[in-house]
Amino acid sequence: MIRRFRKKSIVIEAMQYNNHMDSAEFFGWCGRKVTISRDDPIHALEIQTLEGVMKVSLGDWIIKGVAGEFYPCKPDIFEKTYLLVGDGMPFGEALEECKAGKRIARQGWNGKGPYVCLVPDHIFKQDELKQIPALQNEEREITFWGCLCIMTTSGKVQLGWLATQSDMQAVDWEVV
Repeated sequence: MIRRFRKKSIVIEAMQYNNHMDSAEFFGWCGRKVTISRDDPIHALEIQTLEGVMKVSLGDWIIKGVAGEFYPCKPDIFEKTYLLVGDGMPFGEALEECKAGKRIARQGWNGKGPYVCLVPDHIFKQDELKQIPALQNEEREITFWGCLCIMTTSGKVQLGWLATQSDMQAVDWEVV
């Protein structure tokens, strides 16, 4: 059975191979996993990957993967696959981070650190319901469905936060 998958939102390190790169920084970063090819002037670098030795062309990106492995990536594929971390992420990716238990915020938000988080489901016992006047006479437990909440600049939590159209279209979300 064929199933569909989405890449997990992870942060990687990468450098583009070009004539202006700092050699000391580059080789300090990747160590002995990348060598200079003496036999092939077009592919001046070779990378020892998990799949064997791969050649690197000028303009290719060299990526450090999640297990510390290095591999090359053509510029067009890199552009379609990765966003610069400083550029933020779209709301959908930020929401996935939120579901994973992280706090998210827009880079443009100001004030004393507002952020959005997910409050999980909670079952209120009868003794807890006594603190809520409208529910104090309930004779059963009540399940509170989890929701997005926002920590406001005043230090209060607003339950049931809803993203605006602007929030949903923005690509400046970040994990905070």
